[in-house]
Amino acid sequence: MTLKLVNDGCYGVIIYVLNATQIGINDDRLFLSQINQVLKKDKHKKIIFILNKADVLDAEKGEDIETFVQNAASYLKDIGFIDPAIIPVSALSALNARKALNAEPLTRFERNILQQNINELDDSRLIRASYNVSDEVKTMSLPNKDKKDISIVIKDGLEIPKSKIENLVYFSGLPLLESIINYNFQQSSL
Repeated sequence: MTLKLVNDGCYGVIIYVLNATQIGINDDRLFLSQINQVLKKDKHKKIIFILNKADVLDAEKGEDIETFVQNAASYLKDIGFIDPAIIPVSALSALNARKALNAEPLTRFERNILQQNINELDDSRLIRASYNVSDEVKTMSLPNKDKKDISIVIKDGLEIPKSKIENLVYFSGLPLLESIINYNFQQSSL
């Protein structure tokens, strides 16, 4: 069904989600080859690859995000994609952080994951590891630093500074993806 939609051509950009822990599965390779053949026929169509679950990679076990992105790029180039755009993301981190920012209830599991993600928030490794994405587009998704910082009460006295939650959303890679989609939409509308 998905291949039929890809062949129909009523789209400008395909967002393809790769699982960071399962790159190179045979079914995936076959499907990507079919998509690549369709995209070769229409140069106006684009594809953006999302490397999801990038946060589950453990650097202490040698699972470096930059290496995984480079391996994904090699895998995609081997299939026939030229200079694929790859965005590593942690959709779960972004979801929990956005729920907290919107004062939506979080389960105990979600609160624990949010707190763990906040505690590990020390750099923009997912953003830096993005492949074939311009610095201009990367900076479009930066959080606004000019606001006064307040704490958000999550539950049972757990308070987290709003700026840390906003940074977690940014560092999840999802705003970068959103910026790329918006950028592509604006370019195709001109």
